[in-house]
Amino acid sequence: MADTITDRFDLVKPEQGASADDWGGKLNQNFDTLDAVILPRSGADAGGARLPMTGPLTLAEGTAGAPALAFSGDEDSGLYWISNNNLGMALGGSLAYQFGSAAFAPSRIVICQPSHAGQASLRIPAGAAPAAPVNGDLWSDGGGLYVRIAGATYDLTDNGSATTADRWTTPRKIEFAGAVSGATPTFNGSADVTATLSLASGAVDTAQLKTDAVTEAKLANGAATNAKLADMASGRLKGRVSANPGAPEDLTAAQALALLGIDTSTRGSSYVKLGDIYVMWGSTSTPSTDAQVNVNVPVSLPSGVVASAMAIIKNTDGSFNRNVVVQYIGSFGGTISFYVNQMDGSSSLGFQWFAIGW
Repeated sequence: MADTITDRFDLVKPEQGASADDWGGKLNQNFDTLDAVILPRSGADAGGARLPMTGPLTLAEGTAGAPALAFSGDEDSGLYWISNNNLGMALGGSLAYQFGSAAFAPSRIVICQPSHAGQASLRIPAGAAPAAPVNGDLWSDGGGLYVRIAGATYDLTDNGSATTADRWTTPRKIEFAGAVSGATPTFNGSADVTATLSLASGAVDTAQLKTDAVTEAKLANGAATNAKLADMASGRLKGRVSANPGAPEDLTAAQALALLGIDTSTRGSSYVKLGDIYVMWGSTSTPSTDAQVNVNVPVSLPSGVVASAMAIIKNTDGSFNRNVVVQYIGSFGGTISFYVNQMDGSSSLGFQWFAIGW
């Protein structure tokens, strides 16, 4: 059988039964090959000194319970492969840290173990603050924990104050329950803040109030004065004519009269309807002698009843004539009757009358 070659280092495997001299030379050649290949990779030279490895070290994938790269005496702690560009660090057989690159956007380190009473998940040793921090830096100086975001440095242990709200990375709610006056107070956010905030006149405008933020329960009785009501046009009254309950409305005179039962739509030149009551008026000429004078009712009364009537004598110049007396007699159908008594021969051109009926 002819000589053969090994697959990895090309070592010569002499043909069995061949010359003894040939075995010695071929073995020497094999040793030279191993010396040139294996020793540099093993980290030691011929004198015992450690030499660097000159090629990659390829390991099995491993698991959290049996990492590919572990340590003697602690074989469940080390590194193992999770997926492409994703490594895991196992501690005590469990994934503790996960390192990602292309599989994550952006690259990140994931802390997989929660904190407990014995220790925190992440510890940042105290030191000096960086002279020129860049966005994303995180450090501690022993008195605070700082992070650099968008060109500004924030102290994560200080929740800020009313005058330095930009030190809060998220909005905070402050509730007031006692008196706060004078200079603006400072709050460190380490505990619930309770105080009453007194605002100067004009300090809050309507744009700063939430919709429907002020309810009836928040107003003291009698606190809303006329000056606080909406402006009204001249000649208006507050009321409501629209259907269903709602906000007050500014009513015209006609709307107000309608709410009082005064029907202005039936108003004529000689009467007005007040609910079921009709108020009527008119004028007529007087006779030259004592006589009865009948005047027509200016509107048809539903009940046909005239409860009362009276008349006043006036001269043509508008003055009163006391020597002529007009007496109400009664109503008959659609007329009202008066009797004119001209005393001492006095006369008048007319009289004015007034009546109430329904």
